[in-house]
Amino acid sequence: MTGWDTVDAWILNWRDKATWIAGIAFFIAFIFTIWTGKWRPKAAAILYAVGILANIGWFSYSLFFRVRLSYGLSDSPNPQPFPIVFGFLFPLTFLAYSIAACVFLWPSISQAKAIPAGKILHLGVLPILVVYLMIVTAPPTHDYYMPRPFDLKWLIYGILWFRIREGYVQMHNSQPKPDERC
Repeated sequence: MTGWDTVDAWILNWRDKATWIAGIAFFIAFIFTIWTGKWRPKAAAILYAVGILANIGWFSYSLFFRVRLSYGLSDSPNPQPFPIVFGFLFPLTFLAYSIAACVFLWPSISQAKAIPAGKILHLGVLPILVVYLMIVTAPPTHDYYMPRPFDLKWLIYGILWFRIREGYVQMHNSQPKPDERC
């Protein structure tokens, strides 16, 4: 067993745990969005944040680790800085996407501001990142941790996000209005 096999086994072991955490959190968040209630959208938003940060956080960490390890093991006496900058820029962009998605689920942010930002995030930024992953960075030797073409599980981020924001509207519409005579 080589050093890379050990590193790959370690990364895959923790990636599977992060995927399970994210999957359970997303499923329970989806269940909370089915019924209206005062606490359910907020609980769904918290579970969404746990799921997206666990999944994307671990994915970004594994990419950081691989880029850093590959750059450190380079044979070149003067390695080019472009690959490492580009290799760190992509995981940072993915982390920024996940943090922004969590921030725009905050209940105090109005729908008028959150929905356009969500459309930009989930319909503009995320597809570009996923297409980049599927086309550019998925080498045939390490394709077990990259999204596959026609693998649409990344769509859950946007679909569940909009469903949770929709729950905030239902929550505000179901609250009793104050008496107008007072």
